[in-house]
Amino acid sequence: MTHVARPGALAESARPARAAVVAFATTVAVSAALLFAVQPMLGKALLPAFGGGAAVWTAVMLFFQVGLLAGSLLFHLTTTRLGPPVAAAIHVALAAIGAALLPLTPTPRETGLGPTFDVLATLAAGYGPAVLALGGNAAALQAWYARAVGQPPWWLYAVSNGGSLFGLAAYPLLLEPNLALSAQGRLWLWGFAACGLGLALCAWLAQRGANTVPSPAVGAMPQAAAAAPDWRRRVTWVLLAALPSSLLLGVTEHVTVSIAPLPLLWVLPLAAYLLSWIIAFWRPEAAARWGLVAVVILLLPLVAEAIGPVISARHQTLGVAIHVGGLLAAGVLAHGRLALLRPEPSQLTGFYLLISLGGALGGLANAVVAPAVLDRTLEYPFALALLCLLPAMGRPRQSWVVWGAVAALMAAAPFLGAWRGKPALAYARDFYGTVKVQQEADRLLMAHGRTLHGYQWRDPARRLEPSSYYHREAGAGRLIAAMQALRGAGAPPMEAAMVGLGPGTMACYGSDSLRLSFIEISPAVIATARDWFTFLRECGEPPVELGDGRIRLQARAPASLDLIVIDAYSGASIPVHMATAEATAMYLERLRPDGALVVHVSNGNFDLPPLVAAAAREVGATALMFSANPAGTPSVWVAVTRDAGLVERLAAEGWTAPEPAPRPWRDDRWDLLSALNWRGLR
Repeated sequence: MTHVARPGALAESARPARAAVVAFATTVAVSAALLFAVQPMLGKALLPAFGGGAAVWTAVMLFFQVGLLAGSLLFHLTTTRLGPPVAAAIHVALAAIGAALLPLTPTPRETGLGPTFDVLATLAAGYGPAVLALGGNAAALQAWYARAVGQPPWWLYAVSNGGSLFGLAAYPLLLEPNLALSAQGRLWLWGFAACGLGLALCAWLAQRGANTVPSPAVGAMPQAAAAAPDWRRRVTWVLLAALPSSLLLGVTEHVTVSIAPLPLLWVLPLAAYLLSWIIAFWRPEAAARWGLVAVVILLLPLVAEAIGPVISARHQTLGVAIHVGGLLAAGVLAHGRLALLRPEPSQLTGFYLLISLGGALGGLANAVVAPAVLDRTLEYPFALALLCLLPAMGRPRQSWVVWGAVAALMAAAPFLGAWRGKPALAYARDFYGTVKVQQEADRLLMAHGRTLHGYQWRDPARRLEPSSYYHREAGAGRLIAAMQALRGAGAPPMEAAMVGLGPGTMACYGSDSLRLSFIEISPAVIATARDWFTFLRECGEPPVELGDGRIRLQARAPASLDLIVIDAYSGASIPVHMATAEATAMYLERLRPDGALVVHVSNGNFDLPPLVAAAAREVGATALMFSANPAGTPSVWVAVTRDAGLVERLAAEGWTAPEPAPRPWRDDRWDLLSALNWRGLR
């Protein structure tokens, strides 16, 4: 006997389906937004305790990459070994445990294995279960959606990346400027609790739907009969996920270091990367087709840029657009093909596990492997070379020959263009970036991308003359002269600590009346200063301590120094933890009553003098600013002191008081947007 469904019954079944769609989409989006908002929040919270901005950010990134991979692996194993109902119960319980353990801000822990392991241990203790849950959410929610609604779940991956994009924009624009870290932690805890409730609801809908909704079919095969993908297909998934991940880091470093060292520019490549996932899983066929067209169009300017910055050197905006556009095109092509190769829903958990593995491998190739084996950032053009092979996939051998030749040209492009611009005599690379030595007719320069660290005259008569920002007529030189004049002859020698080595120019100020020591966080900078410049070895070999400036100064005894020089703010990624009110108070505690702190604030991107002045005001000190342009190198320095005689002397020499900001940056509340120098942005 044939039963005919009543229209009313169809309407009643459609209403729960629509409610399930809303529940799953909302939970997916909230989960992804939480994941992208918590990473910068935790990085900020850990900076004062662990220092070394880049080291902390990378350790945080590594924790989340490992956590996401582990979360995907855990859900895959519990689903395939224990069955979907048990896996769902374990996943929801993991989220509940994570919510119960979450602290408002992480408590630093020591392992004795170094700062990277200390950061990982700190995050694992407070955020481990929560990150495991978030890491498995993409696979879990899509698997549950297929069981609850009986439809393919792939569109939810586009929703997930849309949530990530929202979290990426919301943190610097909404959360960071308006909330202290403790309030951010409280809001994130509430958001995670709401996400946990959404997970429980979705798990219940999946269990109910498993008994009433037929399993979805993708293509012609029912879910139960879906064959497991072979190893070639699985390897392809990993590679198609790894390549855009590597390109993301390569493009980010290239545009922020070599083209336009502007604050928050890193947001554009990450937004392009997330957008490529959204497009690919929303319209896979169109993404694969038009992604290939876009790659072919952008290939010629990308090859030209790899040989030499013929476009970006003259037009920075166009240069950034070419590289970010290339990343978007590559991501749409690779992710589009990945979406076309997606398996049946019954193989979903393994699919997302391998995608997570590919993303982690791409990130590790750039963050760990490349700095260990390459002396400069060649991983970006090498990844572009691999991109050139994608159009040949699935095509005849002749296509591989043509595109292989293009890939070889792309890989060789950096070496073909070595003759362009100022010749680089040497490169040195470490965790904090690539330092290069360049030679001009009359000087030897040290640079990091477009940021000049200083130079030394080649003329033997001028070789030990302080140059660039450290000229005797610039702020630091004028302050040292004023302090020595006030102390007079016969006074004990001044003790000075310099944070930031550069080529070692400040060593030339060392004398019987001034004993210097340096603190430098980058081993590459120390090695380059010793191997290529003579300031250190010809000016008394002052000691150089490797480490984070704030942490190293914290270890000094109170009232043990007469002068602290901070020279760490010239780039686009400034160490904010060294510019807070708490850091300034600590610096002054290390100074004797007549001592002074002087900060190099020459930065076209940030208006730093008002922040230094606000921090000085809070601790009862006076801030004075001096701008100069000796020998054609403009510089701005701000001195902070409690000594009235020194203030009077500096004011008489032309130092002026900067207008303080309404409030200083603090360890638990600061935002880069508040300090942007909008007129200076290029």
